Amino acid sequence: MTYQGFAGFSNFLEEGFKPLSFGAHSLFSLLLQDIHHAEIVQNVFYTDPKVLYISLHRKDTLSPARGGPTDVGSGDAVGFNVNVPWSDKLETIGDAEYLAAFRTVVLPIGRQFSPDVVLVSSEFNAVDGHPASSGGHRVSANCFGFLTQRLMDLAKDRVVLVLEGGHDIMAICDASEACVKALLKYKFVAPSEDVLKKRPCAKAVQCLQKVLRIQSEWRCAARGVCERMNRNLAAVLSSKRASCSGSDSSAAARKKG
Repeated sequence: MTYQGFAGFSNFLEEGFKPLSFGAHSLFSLLLQDIHHAEIVQNVFYTDPKVLYISLHRKDTLSPARGGPTDVGSGDAVGFNVNVPWSDKLETIGDAEYLAAFRTVVLPIGRQFSPDVVLVSSEFNAVDGHPASSGGHRVSANCFGFLTQRLMDLAKDRVVLVLEGGHDIMAICDASEACVKALLKYKFVAPSEDVLKKRPCAKAVQCLQKVLRIQSEWRCAARGVCERMNRNLAAVLSSKRASCSGSDSSAAARKKG
């Protein structure tokens, strides 16, 4: 097998995943927030139904051939590999787009999967402050902290953040501080109501709609992006367990209910 991709293999898999021991039947949710697709990590878990892999990345010449929304896993793990590939033709990817991805894809599918622990590969080159040559993303440090809070709801606060790097040291520090404060339940400046209610750009909505169509075996994907966009974002993101929760531990039951 040929491994490609950019996210750090040793950092995320060695430091983040292997030291954790939750039993043979534990469920893990892996979230990669990067401008690059981590094909190495995807390949490792592509056939493992105990691991839900979700990647938010830019899909262009910087990323390898794989990483599209049709890469959904194989065998018993079909549907447990979820790619959200932002096109490089999108307007700037910022808070509104990341919040929308969490509201429509990450959190609903994550709740239905109901993991024992969430591991996050934090490659902070998507944080505002990086030069355009680093990908052009403009996600605020506070937004990353806010999203970390929401992830803590998925696994009863069992969230592991693995710092993979970035390019602008101050942006990395700001985002790291916000995320650590969220983990420790310290107060930090969350996104304003205006930011929470801002609609993402149209092409980002199209991207999310495509992902949900492909991932239609997840019953929570049946409610489309547009319907979710019409609900109050702050209320949706602050809710605990929505109707997408599942209690059966089998792969098919977790997706179809």
